[in-house]
Amino acid sequence: MGSALVLLPAGLWLVAGLPVPVPARVFLALAWCADLLWQVGRLYRHGRGLVAIRADAGGGLAGCGPAGDEFPLRLLPGSIFAARFVWLRLRLPDGGRHAELVLSRHAEASAWHRFQLVGRLAGYAVGHPDQP
Repeated sequence: MGSALVLLPAGLWLVAGLPVPVPARVFLALAWCADLLWQVGRLYRHGRGLVAIRADAGGGLAGCGPAGDEFPLRLLPGSIFAARFVWLRLRLPDGGRHAELVLSRHAEASAWHRFQLVGRLAGYAVGHPDQP
């Protein structure tokens, strides 16, 4: 949701500088705002049932709902495992997509390194045609 605070003024600034008539700029600005609000709402709807993410030693991911129920998550192409953060792109069981930024400061050092290793090893085939 924080990215919306950056994208909204950036998009409006770009639209304001377009060499088109003012009514077209107003229409484009309204369309930009509507699309951004729709995207934020979609991310919120899909992410509100996800309270925690758990990774197992085999590279599997599970989500935990508000009631403590677990459900499988699938890692999608575009997930990034960097030294200090992980950007997870996930597919939920209902087909929705969710993105989650995980920072290293929120994890114990040994658990973080283990998560990095498992993610990098398990994610090598993400996005390949033979991946289900």
